[in-house]
Amino acid sequence: MKRFFLILIAVATAASVMSLVLGGCNVSTAGLSNVKLCEKLDGDSCSSDMSTLSKDAGTFFVTADLDNAPAGTKISIDWRYLSGELGNQAQDIDSATFTSEENSNIITGSLERATATWPKGEYEVMLKIQTDNANPVSKTFSVK
Repeated sequence: MKRFFLILIAVATAASVMSLVLGGCNVSTAGLSNVKLCEKLDGDSCSSDMSTLSKDAGTFFVTADLDNAPAGTKISIDWRYLSGELGNQAQDIDSATFTSEENSNIITGSLERATATWPKGEYEVMLKIQTDNANPVSKTFSVK
């Protein structure tokens, strides 16, 4: 009888520890694929991927397919200037977080021009699903 209670206490303790460990983690099977950059959307996505964008473009767009993600999944998009006309010190430009909706598997982000033209140089956009096990997807591009 005493042995039964010891086993019961051990199982209850293990279950409590597991619920604390798993409850503190935010994991998902969601993923991002087909990430594309463009200057103009075709419907709600980029029809082709551009590695060089025009300094005269009004807006840069990034689109991606959101795979295996339930509604309510959060995705961040970060835009950065890396180097070029403004020097070689990387600068954060803009950041936004989106929440996926039911029956929507395309993520669209944009960056609008704030000056007469985009500074020539190298840029980066990074997309990340806001979970503990997600790896960010990064694309670099040139502005000429």
